[in-house]
Amino acid sequence: FIIKILKFKDFFKLIKVIFSRVVLRIFSFGLKVPKWHLNATFESRDYKRKVIKISNIYKTNFVIEIGCGIGEILGRLNASQKYGFDINKDTLILCKRLNKNIKTIHNDIMTNNQKILEIINSSEKDETILIIMVNWLHEYSEIKVNDMMDRILSIKRNIIIIADIYQRKEYSRIPQNKTLHKFSDIKNINFYKKIDNIDKVRDLAILSNKDII
Repeated sequence: FIIKILKFKDFFKLIKVIFSRVVLRIFSFGLKVPKWHLNATFESRDYKRKVIKISNIYKTNFVIEIGCGIGEILGRLNASQKYGFDINKDTLILCKRLNKNIKTIHNDIMTNNQKILEIINSSEKDETILIIMVNWLHEYSEIKVNDMMDRILSIKRNIIIIADIYQRKEYSRIPQNKTLHKFSDIKNINFYKKIDNIDKVRDLAILSNKDII
């Protein structure tokens, strides 16, 4: 009986995955959105659900997701102010079609992080700002990533960063571009916590320029 229930759950999940992929293809009509955004949907990637659950623990009204894609994480967060950065214009158009409450910004933060600094500085001084960076840091070197994070954490605001770590890149379909980040050389960290086994390839790091209880 238990086996039958498990099989039904797997079948039901498969139906939801297929349906979500079909819906995204309908909404992305006329756009050149990278296929992995349309295939790696919320229903098919459990790590997204876990990132949302962890993010909502830090009750804040101000959230920025760098590499927001189509907004499947950002759109589900409990925050009134949501900013989504991405380097692909068509992906951001689809994100806006799906999530009217996300302010989208077309920007490559690794070459120009002035815009995110402006947005952070525009917040109230006592505001807690949550910044999410998942599923793209692995493409950049530790030096570049640490420099970018240092600049953000140096701002005089209460900043929390949630980032993923490709700890087991050998289990990834494309292991050759999976840089392992340890965040050990970032100067402005006052809090660090690692959450293991978000999925079979990645862990999660929580960093802040303030002490978090």
